[in-house]
Amino acid sequence: MSRVAYMVWAYLIHHKRKSVLLVAAAAIVLYVPAGLDVVVRQSEEDLTARAGATPLLIGAKGSQLELVLNSLYLSSEPPNPTAYRELRRAQESGLATAVPMYVRFRAGTVPIVGTSFDYFDRRGLSIGSGRLPAMLGECVVGAPVCSPLPPPPTIMRSSST
Repeated sequence: MSRVAYMVWAYLIHHKRKSVLLVAAAAIVLYVPAGLDVVVRQSEEDLTARAGATPLLIGAKGSQLELVLNSLYLSSEPPNPTAYRELRRAQESGLATAVPMYVRFRAGTVPIVGTSFDYFDRRGLSIGSGRLPAMLGECVVGAPVCSPLPPPPTIMRSSST
């Protein structure tokens, strides 16, 4: 057995590049599928976690995929609007908590979402600083949107006016 081991060792030493390439190819064949499986599994968990908290979506006729993507991730073209009476019907049925969402406009690349306070409860969201809107026209701006913005300008009052 030692002669075979000596011959293998001598071959590996003599053909260094070929040996390194063979070991690298074997490692890729073994580890890439395993790594890809981990990435796919993690992506699946991340994508289905939010969808699991949203068991039912009601929308106008059109692409079901666009409705889901727009409602869960705010990332696709907005589907056709649904009449507000459909929200009322869902609320009156008592079968589910109906939370309206109006996602039509964007401020740059950030979607502007019109919704009710139930959205915060349903998603388990809380305000880090500040408060929830109290008057029509106020909004909540998330930290990822605010972080690249410069601080607001300071308005100075003159004593002469």
